[in-house]
Amino acid sequence: MTQRQILQASEQYQEARLQFVQTVADLATRPQNTETLQQAEFDQYQEARLQFVQTVADLATRPQNTETLQQAGTSKTTDQ
Repeated sequence: MTQRQILQASEQYQEARLQFVQTVADLATRPQNTETLQQAEFDQYQEARLQFVQTVADLATRPQNTETLQQAGTSKTTDQ
């Protein structure tokens, strides 16, 4: 995977995360959506997050990707 692809994957994840939060916030303003949100949306978010983490973990096994992952903000050192 090239540097551009890694950065693009990170950007797509961040954009999807923001869209998810905005959508859930809008839906949560309606009491009739509470139960459905707790079941459906959270599961979808967790699946997308797991896929991202698995992709990053795979990329991190390749030394040539380390610097790009750190620049993209996916490095463990940036979370501390």
